[in-house]
Amino acid sequence: MHCNQPEVVWGAHAIAQVIGKGEKATFAMLERGQLAGAQKVAGRWAFKPRIFFSMFDTAA
Repeated sequence: MHCNQPEVVWGAHAIAQVIGKGEKATFAMLERGQLAGAQKVAGRWAFKPRIFFSMFDTAA
């Protein structure tokens, strides 16, 4: 479903584009720990879309 996503997305701006939210809202979500697959690495946000989108996959 999301096979064309990169393995890691760097920075709040790029993460916002991947999840379809505004940059300010995304940054707030990152700071509150509300995005699965996101963590700070050397002061910069790193995000694994595979982890985030796997929350929405259902086992049929």
